[in-house]
Parts: sequence; C-alpha cells; structure tokens
Amino acid sequence: MPEPVAAALSRIALGARFVYPLNRDCPRRTEEKRQESGGIHMSAASLRERSMAEHHTGPAEVGAAMDYKEHERTYSAFLGAAKYGTLFLVALLLGMTAGFFTGAGLLGGFVVLLIVFIAGIVLLR
Repeated sequence: MPEPVAAALSRIALGARFVYPLNRDCPRRTEEKRQESGGIHMSAASLRERSMAEHHTGPAEVGAAMDYKEHERTYSAFLGAAKYGTLFLVALLLGMTAGFFTGAGLLGGFVVLLIVFIAGIVLLR
C-alpha cells in the first residue's frame, strides 16, 4: 500500500487523534519527539491549541495614528510616477520602432520619442 494512503488510513482509524509522521532518515529525532509529547499520539484539541492564532477583542489599529494627508500625498506621487513612467516606456518603444525598423534612424527615433512623450503629457493632465 502506498505510504500516503497508509498514513491517511491510520489517521481515520485513530479518529480524533493525529500521529506524528515517522522520519526514516532520523530515527533518534522521531524518538525525541515521542518522548517530548508523552507518546506518539496528540489529541485534536492540543493540536488545535498549537496551530490556531490568538483571537483579540481589542482595537484593530494599534500603534501610532495614521497620517492620512501624508498617505494620500505618497499614493498620489506613486500614481503619477506609474502613469508617466508607463508613458515614457511606450514613447521609448515607439521611438525605437521608428529608429530601427524605418528609415528614420537614431535622430528620427529620438524625435518620435519626444513628440509622443510630450503629446502624452498634454493628454494625461
């Protein structure tokens, strides 16, 4: 029987109790774990106590008060950088396309980049 199936069947047979997986590579460590837990079996309640997070009933926001004005200013700066950075990359790609794949050359590609970038700035304001 494959190992995962055997492990699942042993868990089903044990009901509400769970078994530490046996580590074949390190039998001494497995034996130490058994001794620490007082045996190989762990009840579902003690497993739940170890794995669940604590539930707090206090306020969700602890620590310093939020400076919402500064937060909005930073977010606005981020949006502007993303918007104009994207515009610059699109203008750069169009300039490179004009410079490499048409007869415009380096100077023509740079002119296309400037025209598209300036037109984009005017349109995005």
